[in-house]
Amino acid sequence: MGFLLNESPSLLGVTEFLWGGGSLAAHHDRRSTDTFYSEICTMRNRGLAEIWTLEESGVTAATAGAYAVTGNAALLSAVETAPAFRGKGCAGALVCALARRFCEQGKAVCLVARPGVEGFYEKLGFEQRGLTYGHAAPEND
Repeated sequence: MGFLLNESPSLLGVTEFLWGGGSLAAHHDRRSTDTFYSEICTMRNRGLAEIWTLEESGVTAATAGAYAVTGNAALLSAVETAPAFRGKGCAGALVCALARRFCEQGKAVCLVARPGVEGFYEKLGFEQRGLTYGHAAPEND
């Protein structure tokens, strides 16, 4: 049948897909899942996020999104491919298509990726330009 691009997928489906894969599984709990879902719904409704899936026979093969879109930049993140579809170019096609769309709009495109996948993005034409560090607030006892 072939793959179909869905430029407006169910955000609940995207949330469940991401939490079931390697991207966000380490942070999986009901509260964080609900928060993520609520935030991406709000962001997409306000035009601040664009999230796509690639599907085959109604099954999500991969997802990629721009989770922070401004007037001059787009931040790509949460790229995930279902295990059965890995190695078939699904995530790469989504990332390149999203990047192309934003470049055509004159936006700078940046990408956030988990450690260990730098080579995948370099093959797509991205180059590493630094590292990002975060700070976790101490847990309340």
